[in-house]
Amino acid sequence: MDIRILLLGELGARFGREHALEFTEGLTVGDLRRRLIERLDGSGPALSGPAIRLAVDQTIVPETASLRPGQEVAVLPIFSGG
Repeated sequence: MDIRILLLGELGARFGREHALEFTEGLTVGDLRRRLIERLDGSGPALSGPAIRLAVDQTIVPETASLRPGQEVAVLPIFSGG
């Protein structure tokens, strides 16, 4: 089973809004980020910054959080609002 990945905001516009990654046992959020960077050409600088957060099933989690098959991961860029 795959993990669904959503890139929000400018990241989605640049690299595509929705992706899937094949689940492997022991996958963490940090592992997923590294695999996504490897998979999306030119995304390293945009996805590796400390301000980019990842949310699993709509909850922001640390890089060490474990993933399960079928979960949704959203990559959240910096947002500004008024």
